[in-house]
Parts: sequence; C-alpha cells; structure tokens
Amino acid sequence: MRASALPLCLLLTSTAAWAADPPAPVANAAPPTAQPAASAQDATSPAPPGAPPTGTLPAAAPPPAPADPPAASAPPPADAALRDTLWQKDFADARGAFLAGQVELAAARLGDLARTARTPEQAAMASALATLALEAHRRDLTFTPRRVAAPALPSEAPRDVRTTDEIAVLYTTSVVYGLGGGVWLGTLTEPESAAGAILPALGLAAASAGAVYALDNAGERPLRYGVAQSISSGVYLGFAEGVLWTTWNQSAVGYEDEWEADTVASVLFGGATLGAVVGGTVGSAYGTTPGSAAFVTSAASWTAGLGGLLAATLTPDSSQAYRDDNAFLTAAIGLNVGAGLGMGFSSGVSPSVARVRFIDLGGASGAILGAGLYLAAADDDGSETSFSAVTALGTAVGLGAAYWLTSDMTPDRRPAENSPSTSLGVSVTPTAGGAALGLNGAF
Repeated sequence: MRASALPLCLLLTSTAAWAADPPAPVANAAPPTAQPAASAQDATSPAPPGAPPTGTLPAAAPPPAPADPPAASAPPPADAALRDTLWQKDFADARGAFLAGQVELAAARLGDLARTARTPEQAAMASALATLALEAHRRDLTFTPRRVAAPALPSEAPRDVRTTDEIAVLYTTSVVYGLGGGVWLGTLTEPESAAGAILPALGLAAASAGAVYALDNAGERPLRYGVAQSISSGVYLGFAEGVLWTTWNQSAVGYEDEWEADTVASVLFGGATLGAVVGGTVGSAYGTTPGSAAFVTSAASWTAGLGGLLAATLTPDSSQAYRDDNAFLTAAIGLNVGAGLGMGFSSGVSPSVARVRFIDLGGASGAILGAGLYLAAADDDGSETSFSAVTALGTAVGLGAAYWLTSDMTPDRRPAENSPSTSLGVSVTPTAGGAALGLNGAF
C-alpha cells in the first residue's frame, strides 16, 4: 500500500510545479525526438486505479541557455575621430593655399595628406588635388578672382559714363577757356578800365563752367566715358594749333605783314573753340577713353616738338635765317600728323591716363637731360644745329624708354569692353568610390 502511493505523490507534485512555473520556450529549439523514459521503480510499480499512464508524464526540462545578443559594430575609437578631424582641417588649409596661388606648397602638403589618409576617399581627394597643384606649378598658372558685373537695376546709371577725374579736368579747362575768352574779348574791345577787362573774363569763366554743368546734366545720363577728356584734349590741341601757325606766320613774313593783336587773339581763341567742338563730337560719335584722348594729345605734342627740332637740325647754316621758319612750319604740320597717328594707334594701345603721364614725363626728362648735358659739355662752343640734334635724341630716347617701361600697366578700355581676364576654379567632391575633381574657368 505504501509502495503504490509514491508514484501518485510524485505525479501530483510534478503537475503542480508544472502549472505554477512552466518552462520558458527556447527560441529556435529543436523539438524533442522522444518522450522521457520512466524510472525503473515506476515501471515495476502498479499504478493506482484511475491514474494516467506513467509513460506520458513529461520530464522536468533543464533551464534554457540565454540566447547570444546580436553582434553590434564596435564604435570607432576616439583617437580615430580626432585624426579624421585634423586631416580634414589640414586638407582645407592645403586647398586654401592652392587657391591662393601657393601651388608648390599646396602640392607638398597634399602629397603628405594622401599618404596619411585613413580611407580611400581621403586618399583620392588629396591625390587628385596634389596632381592638379603640381601641374599648375609646372605651367606657372595662377588664380584670379572672377569679376562679374552685378545686374544693373533700372534706377542705376549706365556704366558708360565719365569718371570724376575727367569731369574735374574738363571743369578746370572750361575755367581757363573762359578766362582766355575774356582776354580775347578785351583785345577786341580795348576797355579803358581794369574792371572792363577783368569782369568780362570772370563772367566768361563762370559761363564756361556752367555750360559744362548743363552739358553733363542735360540728358538722362552724364557724358559718356572719355568724352569729357576728349573735349579737354580738343581745347588744348586747338590752342596749340593756333599758337604754332601764328608763330610761323609771324616768323615767315615781314614786320609790316605780321598779324595784329586782335587777329592773333582770334586765331588762338578760335582754335581752342574749334578743338573743343571737334573733340567732343568725335568722342561722342565714335567712343573713346580718357587714356586714349590723352594719348592723342601727347602724340601730337611730341610729334610737333620732335619735328621742329629735326627741321632746325637739318637746316644748313647757309640758310640760318630760315631755320625758325622751317622749325615752326614743321612743328605745325607735325601737330596734325601726330594727332592723326595718335587716333589711329590709341585703340590698339589703350593706355591709361597714368601711363600717358609717365610717357610725357619720360619725354620731358629726356629732352632736359640731353639739352643739359650738351650745354655742359659744349660750354660756349656749341651750335644751334648740334643743340637741336642732341635735344631731339634725348627726347626720343626718353619717350621710348618710358613707353617700354610702362608697357605692363593696365590698359584703359571702354566699360563695355571690360571683360574678366583668364580665371580658373577648382572643386573636389567626395564620392562613394573616391572623389570627383572639377575644373572651370573663363578664357
């Protein structure tokens, strides 16, 4: 009786434990292939009536092993992130040196960065830019900023307008012109008082400046670029024309046939007036620049001066009485020839006003140096022929040297012709398999 009660107690105890704490299912666990075998004692002991067969009792399953956590990528070490940051900073510095024109230094830095890169993308970026820097160094290329004109707003003035410098020169020329007009008027009227001579001159000077103001503000925009300087140059050339022809006439004719004072004043003032009209008309119709207009004046003046010196040099001593006549006549003709040559070559040379002033300085310095050296060497034994020849030679050398020394100065072109010079740009874009190198420019 005691022996048969033991299986029943075991059955009740196992069933209660199973209901109270069932085992957790094991993920991906293979199903059991066989039922657990009963103990030998249970097999030999008869089961009580109504008890379930002992062969169907489940055995206590062992606790399942904890499943392995999914593998996670290990975070990069802190020093690796720091090295990447420093590499990117060094690459940006090297690229900045390249864009700044320090191509040789940039090539060396980029080569080091390509060798110390941690990823293929970094190595490709540094290597590509280093190759471009070496090629730029070999070809002696440089970078220039792209000058892109901002779009003009409807309220903005057009770009083709006179500069402040040339309009200031024109105002100055107009005042001098007005004073000269007062002298001309005084010569014609012969006033009996100082007020009668001075007040008309002051009035004409003010009227000339007012005329320039009205001309500059008459239309929708000021005078075009270069027109103001063209008018000033015309006034000077017209006045020089009157001086040379008047001097030649006074030298060539006898005392009785010389022009009277009122005729001389009329020729001088009329020449300046005609020059202003011609200069303004040509500048407005065909377009010019302040440098080109000043170049025409300079070419005409130095051609006249050299022509007069050469004529005096080539005149033989037997015709010494006609030396002045030949010199003034050649200078007057040379003034017109030089003006024509200046207009023909000014568009190709396109000098700035500053370059023209340097050329004038070179010519004046050469003339002074040649004349001074000759007078110092000849003392009292010099001759007019030799003096004219040495002065002309010094002038020509000074002009040629100044023209050559200023050949690299920035040309003066009309605003519509101001296009950007050759420029170059580079961009490096990382890609999945390396880097994309971009090169663009305007030529």
